[in-house]
Amino acid sequence: MRIVVFASGRGSNFEAIQENIAKGILPDEITALITDNADAQAIAIARRYKIPAYIVETDKRTGLLSADEERRIMQVLKNISFDIIVLAGFMHIFSGEFLERLNGCRIVNIHPSLLPQYKGLNPHKRVIADAVRFSGCTVHFVNDKVDSGDIICQQLVEVEKEDNEETLASRILKYEHIIYSEALNMIRDV
Repeated sequence: MRIVVFASGRGSNFEAIQENIAKGILPDEITALITDNADAQAIAIARRYKIPAYIVETDKRTGLLSADEERRIMQVLKNISFDIIVLAGFMHIFSGEFLERLNGCRIVNIHPSLLPQYKGLNPHKRVIADAVRFSGCTVHFVNDKVDSGDIICQQLVEVEKEDNEETLASRILKYEHIIYSEALNMIRDV
């Protein structure tokens, strides 16, 4: 599959996918990175792997993309060959109209909780506050609602008594790096 990655920050899931491609674990190619953050660490990762990076500025105060922002993203996508869009820390919601314009192109996302629990922002904080025993991460298809698309796969992670938001996030992130590639292998065969 030809993959376009959308990332807004450090790009650790982007890098994990690219490393799995380099190792032959994934028989895919990342054809571009799209980011809404000119300072994203993901850009340095793209440069290291000679992957074209495109910056499309967005209003970071809201999770919803404006019609103009979606139009600018679509203009970038028109110049890229891709089969699937992989969200790797891209903190925006696409409209139904945008998804329709992609003509059935699949978009996948990873979320650091066991969906449908703890959708949206700050899942680790909420998990710790609720003193639940298990959390984890979920790879799912994207629709026009927050973290509500069909689930592809999940990884259960035990919440330890001494956990805080940072330690839980760090432990879950290690599993994100594993299951995102597993999910891409799963959906390639569908």
